[in-house]
Amino acid sequence: MYNGYLYTSYPFNNTLQQRVEVFNEFLLLTQCYYFVLYAGLVQEPEVREIIAYVHVAHLGVLFVVNFAVIIYVNIKEGCRKLHLRKLAEEHKLNIEIRAHLAKGSSSHGQPSVPANPNELIPLDDSVAIKLRRSASVAEPARTGNAS
Repeated sequence: MYNGYLYTSYPFNNTLQQRVEVFNEFLLLTQCYYFVLYAGLVQEPEVREIIAYVHVAHLGVLFVVNFAVIIYVNIKEGCRKLHLRKLAEEHKLNIEIRAHLAKGSSSHGQPSVPANPNELIPLDDSVAIKLRRSASVAEPARTGNAS
């Protein structure tokens, strides 16, 4: 009954959480039936041994699926953070390029800064390379010393 509630009410934020929770609850419910079999319903030792192997395999599936979901979510989050870091660096470089062009656009014949801040600035490669080099030289090297 609880699984039916979970499957129809969607109490979680996303579909992956919803599916993993329904999967876990279903496997937990089926795990409880193994204990009924161990309580004396099955008398033959060979059959009990087979049931025990199936029970262990069932638990193994539960652990493997949950670990796979954890790894997937962490990799996805790491990729998102790397993408955001790359976008922040590009944004910082674009601001530096705009400042450089605003200072010397009239005297050096470089293209002027566009009125729309979201518009890309047309540059030749030499200006972007010089700005990247100057930005990397301007940043102090970080050391592990806390002085």
